[in-house]
Amino acid sequence: AGGAGAADLASHFVSKLADDRAAEKAARILVLDRIRTDRDVQPNGDLFPTAVSRHIRRALLMMESNIQEKTSVSDIAKKLGISRRQLERLFSEEIQTSPVAAYLALRLRYAGTLLANTDLQISEIAYRCGFQNAGHFSRVYRQNVGIPPSTFRKTGTPPGTAMGTAGS
Repeated sequence: AGGAGAADLASHFVSKLADDRAAEKAARILVLDRIRTDRDVQPNGDLFPTAVSRHIRRALLMMESNIQEKTSVSDIAKKLGISRRQLERLFSEEIQTSPVAAYLALRLRYAGTLLANTDLQISEIAYRCGFQNAGHFSRVYRQNVGIPPSTFRKTGTPPGTAMGTAGS
């Protein structure tokens, strides 16, 4: 028996109660590489819905599981048993982005979640999302999202989205 049995049972129930996509997402979440704390991000798995290969899905899960303490792309490739270049090629072919850009997108999405749903200071959010300081985080967030984190926190809506659809 053990822990895998509980994960299999949970996966079975989700597959009976939800569609295949939700069951697959739950299965990815249930495959934990370590015990998470309340400070860890829960893997979501839906930012790159075109990811189908095992290597890409596992790489994204490793990235989501290591938002605060970033893992290098080389280390991720090594854990997958492939070269860094092969991982970069897979990302480019399958989800049309680099592993570094995908990692940043995951970190920024988590930052948006924290901005919208917590009262944490910007510096704490920066730290939890793997940035060295609040200034660097704010610059990167503004460059990629289009508004500063403080503005996003006030409005809850990134540019170009209808009110209430942020994070969808």
